[in-house]
Amino acid sequence: MIKILLVFLFLTSPVFAEWKDLKKELRTALRVKSSYSALKSLEKCSQYDTEETAEYLMSILKSSRTPSTYKMTITRVLSGFKSEEVRKLLAKQAKMSGGLHLLQCLVSQKDEHCKATCEEIVLRSGDAKMQTIAIRALGAYKEHDINLVKKMITKLDPRNPSSVRRAVAEALGSVNNPQVAPILIQQMKDKVIASLAIDSMERLTGQAFGNAPTSWRKWLAENKTFKPVNTPLEEYLEAKRKKQEEERAKNVDHDSAEFYGVEIRGEKILFVLDKSGSMSAKTEYGSRLDQLKKEFIDMLDSIGYKKSLGVLWFPGNDAYPRTGVDEATDSFKERLKKYIKGIKEGGGTPIGEAMTYAFDKIVEKREIDSIYLLSDGSPSGSPDQVRQLIKNLNVSHFVKISTISIGASSEFLKNVAADNYGTYTEIK
Repeated sequence: MIKILLVFLFLTSPVFAEWKDLKKELRTALRVKSSYSALKSLEKCSQYDTEETAEYLMSILKSSRTPSTYKMTITRVLSGFKSEEVRKLLAKQAKMSGGLHLLQCLVSQKDEHCKATCEEIVLRSGDAKMQTIAIRALGAYKEHDINLVKKMITKLDPRNPSSVRRAVAEALGSVNNPQVAPILIQQMKDKVIASLAIDSMERLTGQAFGNAPTSWRKWLAENKTFKPVNTPLEEYLEAKRKKQEEERAKNVDHDSAEFYGVEIRGEKILFVLDKSGSMSAKTEYGSRLDQLKKEFIDMLDSIGYKKSLGVLWFPGNDAYPRTGVDEATDSFKERLKKYIKGIKEGGGTPIGEAMTYAFDKIVEKREIDSIYLLSDGSPSGSPDQVRQLIKNLNVSHFVKISTISIGASSEFLKNVAADNYGTYTEIK
């Protein structure tokens, strides 16, 4: 009875009349395929946090003919809705077939609807992308049913997709249960998720033994009933970033290769590099592109054999090797160096297009775990939209994206790194 009354009040209110006008405006914009008008009308929908608005936006979102730019805007609008009716609707629809975008909207706010839906997806869904998003969202909560924790732990099996395993390794750092500590120590020998397991162990315990399983086991033997610290992820990553900056400032030696002073970490690594016209600007090594080539070749000379890597240049989406990545053998390095020397600058800065190509053609097929994105300028188009695009592309892959800005500070690249668990480096 109360719901019927609320619906009646809405239908007879001035807000409903305004919504009807906006809906008519939006239908016209979508019909004539006017991108600017449609995006502007979609943004206005954020003022109408109602079940009817959400249902209409969902119908557009689910259509295979809806352009990706519209879907990004709709996802952003739905993510901001907070009414109980909309949250319930999102929770219901996110569990259904094709609910990936709606799950993204749901997990933007960590409430009981988000938690319950994500738990159900982890326990029952067989979709790896849905599981990755759900597990990452559950990392925001400390208290979990023991059966759910056990289910997540089973997903650490190497036969599962790497994105799911990485999500679990990260989420366990938030579990308020000391019994996950031995599991995390065990994962430190797994190259795909070792760094995440170490981070989670440090967040869980408040200790810092790094990649030293023996030291961790000794500490755990002496502190079997320790109380989990569960340092929040963002707080932990910020402290870690500051520590890395201090180490670089002190010129602390690293065991791994470096690119512009940035430590290269990961097992399957993709470099997405800028060769736009502005890379012809002069430096002490010639042009910015000349310096980039020098830095990259220096990195190749020191990177380990057991890593796999590839490079994607933009504009043009020129990838080497064509398969995306290859093992860093001596022969591969020599071929890659020869290829690098032939690159010429020119064109704009279509970072969104390059990252879309990277995820669709390489990340999806090769299970990339780290991307290093370098540019000397703002992306073609709206920086906010490109940032959201990259975030959406990566939400179900869990790739660490670190960024390097050449020539000036870049708020865009700084935000991309923050969104995707990477580090941001600025090269003057």
